[in-house]
Amino acid sequence: MNTIVFFYLAVVVYLMATVLYTVSLVRRRVHPAKHASWTMATAFLFHSLLMFFMWQGRGFTLFATAYDVFLFFAWSLTGFYLLFQLRTKTRVLGISIAPVSLILLLLSSPGVGEPVSIPKILESGLVHVHVLFAIMGEALFLLATLAGIAYLIQDRVLKGKRQRGLFRYLPPLKDLDRINEWALIWGLVFLTVGIIAGMFYARVTWTGSWHLDAKIIWSWVAWVAFAVLVHQRLAIGWTGRRPAIFTCGFFIFLAITFILENFLFTSQHRFF
Repeated sequence: MNTIVFFYLAVVVYLMATVLYTVSLVRRRVHPAKHASWTMATAFLFHSLLMFFMWQGRGFTLFATAYDVFLFFAWSLTGFYLLFQLRTKTRVLGISIAPVSLILLLLSSPGVGEPVSIPKILESGLVHVHVLFAIMGEALFLLATLAGIAYLIQDRVLKGKRQRGLFRYLPPLKDLDRINEWALIWGLVFLTVGIIAGMFYARVTWTGSWHLDAKIIWSWVAWVAFAVLVHQRLAIGWTGRRPAIFTCGFFIFLAITFILENFLFTSQHRFF
């Protein structure tokens, strides 16, 4: 019962945050965005309580169905955005975060409040560490991509001297660039931990050429792509448009290959 209540509360409040962010941008007012930030924080609280009661009901098995992945991805995206917002002036960036989190939460709805049978493979602590950190890393990469898109839009607006339009109220370029950098660095850290945990588990439990599994190959491609980008930012000093463009390009490419990999190749990662 608690899970259903908190699910609907989270959905309604995420929707309210989306509306407030939209009003802030359309009416060119910062005040609604301030209310939207507190609304997002409230949605995050309800979202957290939803996950707690779901996990409590199944003995704190974090991931039992594919719907749990959508649920946790949305929670991670919102949480990291709110955390970064404390350090930057990026309230209006929530116009892209709130609807994405809302959509992911709605996609998780078939698994909310339903009894599940937990596959034995998901009872391992290493699997939970693997999935947990991998999802947080991917959520951070999505956040970096959304910040990169906002940077490119704002940069074009400023160069075109059209600051009086709707995009005048987008966050400063410096803050968007900082979010892109932080999200890339921490996304790589989390993804690295997730991959290492998954490799330990696979080495112990899987047989055969597990290292040639399609999902593992995709994970390493993603890791290398973003590791190169982080290197360019930290060692070479990339800032501004270039990392924003490469972040968006890498994420779109990897999203497409991830979808194709799921449809075209077999994998031992079919946990659910």
